[in-house]
Amino acid sequence: MVCVACSLWRTGYRCITRHSTPLLKLRHLSVARQRTILNAIKVLLKWCQYEGINLEERFKSGDHLTELEVMRLLDFCAWDADTHDKLLSGVKLLSKAYQQVSNQSQRIHAIRDYVSFLYVELARCQNKTQVAKAVSNTINSYTPKTKKYTKNSVIALSDEQLTTITEKLMPDHPENPWKDPSIQLRNLLIFSVLYETGMRRGELAGLYVDDVKGNEISIYRRHNNPLLAAE
Repeated sequence: MVCVACSLWRTGYRCITRHSTPLLKLRHLSVARQRTILNAIKVLLKWCQYEGINLEERFKSGDHLTELEVMRLLDFCAWDADTHDKLLSGVKLLSKAYQQVSNQSQRIHAIRDYVSFLYVELARCQNKTQVAKAVSNTINSYTPKTKKYTKNSVIALSDEQLTTITEKLMPDHPENPWKDPSIQLRNLLIFSVLYETGMRRGELAGLYVDDVKGNEISIYRRHNNPLLAAE
């Protein structure tokens, strides 16, 4: 924690340690999380340097970031350190030269919280809490939405349902919906093969008698097979 803060101090970002309350609140977080937050603040201060904004003086006067500035800040958060350094050095970059990072949202959230704290800490206006909250809401509204990938829940027949289906598909079962014995046997075989092998219905429909050898079933993709082509 101290080493990270000192490292950022040496880069010239004194704003981080001058207002040390956020650092004290980071003590219960892991070192990796502390580093992420402090590096996000470093990005904020690089952006201020790039935009020519004295954030502390701005906040002391009661003014906050404008909506346009918020949008430019969020764009800046999407780029990596090499892109930042090139921009600060005055290099004009082509659109494809902007290298993006994968943790843009994490940066934005950390910056949002720090900016809110800093404004409340420095501003002298009476409605500073409301102003800070309004800007935080603006930042939230422009933050790119990250898609959360969740593992699909498995939908399957229960053991009870499988038992019921198997029983009613048996030939001569009174509740078997098919009356022809040969169709009853065919449908029981279809259900059993699909259930036991997990093959697709198109693969089942394309099976030849010679594809079944003992306990093994081979699936072949045959050219000009209308059943497989339709699938």
